[in-house]
Amino acid sequence: MGHPPKVIAITTGNCSNRRIEGLLRIQAIRINDFMEDDTRALLILQYP
Repeated sequence: MGHPPKVIAITTGNCSNRRIEGLLRIQAIRINDFMEDDTRALLILQYP
């Protein structure tokens, strides 16, 4: 059956597209590592 689907949850509340884009760019390496890891199915992103 394969691996479960991967989910990236973005918990920023109400904000602009530009802020979401910035978060994704800042977290790009972390997102890439998550996508390559077959043991993880959930990644939660939020602004510090």
